[in-house]
Amino acid sequence: MRLKTWYKIHKWLSVGMAAALLLWTFTGLVMVMPSTRFASAGSEPELDFERMRIAPAEAAELARRSWGDGVQVREMHLRPVLDRLAYWIWPTKGRHLLMDAETGEIFTITEPMALAIARTVVGNDAALESTENITDYSLSYTAGPLPIYRFGFDGGRLVHVSQRDGTVATRSRAFDRFKNVNHLLHSFLQLRLAPGGETTQNTMIWLFGVGSLITILTGLYLALPKRLKVRPRQDGANTRG
Repeated sequence: MRLKTWYKIHKWLSVGMAAALLLWTFTGLVMVMPSTRFASAGSEPELDFERMRIAPAEAAELARRSWGDGVQVREMHLRPVLDRLAYWIWPTKGRHLLMDAETGEIFTITEPMALAIARTVVGNDAALESTENITDYSLSYTAGPLPIYRFGFDGGRLVHVSQRDGTVATRSRAFDRFKNVNHLLHSFLQLRLAPGGETTQNTMIWLFGVGSLITILTGLYLALPKRLKVRPRQDGANTRG
């Protein structure tokens, strides 16, 4: 291979790797900046076990009746949901359910309930500016439970509340979301939204790794003394005069 070709390979690979390195440096610096995530406006509700009227065995039986078809309970958790004490019950197959530990009622997280949960984080005086029901991942919500409610409050505050169990998945300000975008760019996580998902992400990382290796190797070759470089055979070099 001609020396000029080696220079071209090294040059254009270096441009690409330099752009990637600049991106990784900038996004990495942003990622290590202090978070501006706001603290919860209230305290975590306590488990009031004296309100329990439904024993775990009875809750499991009620859940099995609800699922039908011989589905069994895989795991069960007890947690507060606003002013309720609830069982969060997972089956061996199918969807989980929430059950009131006082009445045995099976319930779901509605939008008003989710908003009330979000207000335990931002406070009752916060002005609600937007409400969104998210059912799929996007650049603005790349990971976490689905479906989920997104509530926007004054001051650029966003709160995501899971529709599965009523937990607060994330709470953030504008700068935290800017940091999250940089995290996506830094780790190519946004590529998981492209066809192929995680495979596409890993392939791109692998290609950059190979490109970096070739850049290093071609640079080392170009730095060698001329006498150590492979010289192309000249036409007619072995022809007798």
